[in-house]
Amino acid sequence: MTTDLSRRSFSALTAAGATSAALAGAAGTAAHAVGPSANLASTPGADALQSSMDAMNGNPLHGSMVSVRGSYGFVDLASGQQSRAFRNAIRVNFRARISSITKPMVATVVMQEVERGTWTLDSTLDQFLPGLWPGRGKVTIGQLLNHTSGMPCHLNDFMTAANPTGQVIKAVTDNRYTHADHVAQAQRYEWKFEPGEGWAYSNTGYVVLSMLLEKVTGTEIGALLRQRIFDKGLNQTRLYNSRRVDFEEIEDYHLEGDQEVRLNDLDMSIFSGSGGATATAADLTDFHHLLMKGHLVSQDTVDQMLTPVGAAVEAGYGYGVFWIDDVWSGSGKLFGHDGGGFGSTALSLTSRDGRRRVSLTFAGRAFDEDGFTATQEGMAKVLANAFAISNGTAAGRVRVLSSAGATSRAFHADARTRIG
Repeated sequence: MTTDLSRRSFSALTAAGATSAALAGAAGTAAHAVGPSANLASTPGADALQSSMDAMNGNPLHGSMVSVRGSYGFVDLASGQQSRAFRNAIRVNFRARISSITKPMVATVVMQEVERGTWTLDSTLDQFLPGLWPGRGKVTIGQLLNHTSGMPCHLNDFMTAANPTGQVIKAVTDNRYTHADHVAQAQRYEWKFEPGEGWAYSNTGYVVLSMLLEKVTGTEIGALLRQRIFDKGLNQTRLYNSRRVDFEEIEDYHLEGDQEVRLNDLDMSIFSGSGGATATAADLTDFHHLLMKGHLVSQDTVDQMLTPVGAAVEAGYGYGVFWIDDVWSGSGKLFGHDGGGFGSTALSLTSRDGRRRVSLTFAGRAFDEDGFTATQEGMAKVLANAFAISNGTAAGRVRVLSSAGATSRAFHADARTRIG
């Protein structure tokens, strides 16, 4: 059940203002732990990667995990502490909230249903959930997948309208929500454009996709992802629409200037299929191996997921996956997704053949400009060192560009403010 507080928090705070949410984090004490799969002696460049991770602790993160796979080396590393409230060093088998990296997982299951003949990308909302959104029943599954539907977002539109403080965010995220709650919240906002005529990131679109999957499979979205994806080898990845924690989990912190808010009771039902999963960094690199090698859907379907069409071309966004220029090797493209929660961030990238893969999870997220800038600069160095290992190049020789070299792309333009 949705509590009175949660409804009151979402409904009453849709007044004025704009929010600033950084792809960054909160400060903490530097420490690091190296997991059993990290072999610093035999993996060239691992020391440089570890140092760049350690340098981010207190500036402004409190911890991170990185997983690297490539023909020339592999390593899983952790740095920092599990929480700002107690000194417990992060290990590589800890889970972090991965936010919108959940989206390519949900998109994969949607595409599995395309392959099964359940629906097509041109199937409409009203065909499967008639009356869910009056007047918008002709929105297609494909438009929901690539954010060209024009559907409002229950999270980002709320953040923009309410400009909530960290304490308000804590109150909002401490409560349980249903899919119907999210749709009702999104319906408070104006539809952004006619379906197919623009591009706008919508977490609610992926909540609706979760509802569609539950309707045709008869299985709750978290259990469905576990059956179709997590049980294929992602042993520490879960999606619970609750506060449930199965393994050691890194805590989220919301930081704005000198204000820090511990989000230790965050209920992931606020995201559900739009960003509710938790995972290790290694599970994220393994997910992209499974996807790119055709173990989850056919290679033709993978190509379809990776190819932007129509209004999504400018954003570089396919069906649940974006692409960026591979500035670290100097040619080609990388594919993946990022995630921005209320107190953590994540990024996972892969080459098309799945051989070169890098995943990052950062503990803490700053809402101020300085914190965002510091995190972007630190992340660029971590990415450079990670891809130096994956590509087999000497650390420090890879060009360092913030926002994965794609800050001008429509999808990355709002990285500092976007939730999900």
